[in-house]
Amino acid sequence: MSQDNDKRELLKLKQGLIEESETIKEGYDVAMPDTASEKAKNWFWYHKTILVIGVLILILAAVIASLYFFKPAADIKMFSLSQYSSTTRRLLESNLPRYCEDYNSDGKSTVTLDQPPNEKVLVGMESTREVINGKSQIFIGTKNDLESLNSDYNAVYGGDLFADLSEFDTADGVVINFAATPMGKELKIYSQEIYMAVRKTDDEKEQQAREFIANIIANREVSGQ
Repeated sequence: MSQDNDKRELLKLKQGLIEESETIKEGYDVAMPDTASEKAKNWFWYHKTILVIGVLILILAAVIASLYFFKPAADIKMFSLSQYSSTTRRLLESNLPRYCEDYNSDGKSTVTLDQPPNEKVLVGMESTREVINGKSQIFIGTKNDLESLNSDYNAVYGGDLFADLSEFDTADGVVINFAATPMGKELKIYSQEIYMAVRKTDDEKEQQAREFIANIIANREVSGQ
């Protein structure tokens, strides 16, 4: 009989007909965290899944950034004024180190090639930034792109941006035709116009770039890479 009374009391409580039962005390006592450490522990417990996912996303982002945005220290840095395919850029970066000395003494020869995104405004902005503040020793592009940039620079600053390469028989003023070199022929890039020019800085960096160009023209490999 007592069990039936309990059921009736519980039904009344749920229907809101009574506020308190003499025989049934509904609900549970929940221990709430009191100290700051207990609250922090409680928060981490309920959000641990989100935190783990967040950490994994950060790790993935760091890996992607290291692969695509941070290039290794280069012995020779190149900058492209023209737009070349990713395949052509990879061919150049993977094969040109053969002609490059280990100038930074890190145990390997590395040549990097930077190219602005294929947007006219961005190309102009990046090219201007590189010309004024950049560290690239060699510029590549079409003959017209390189010679026009050198002419524009001369008109503004009263001097050449690129060094005279007439010491090399295959040079045409400040540019050489890379596609006509032994390496260019080996890579079979006849359909693409790729010329090279050396930034005029009158220092060790320019000398290293000249040596690099000389090695390419003579097909003289100086690295095992």
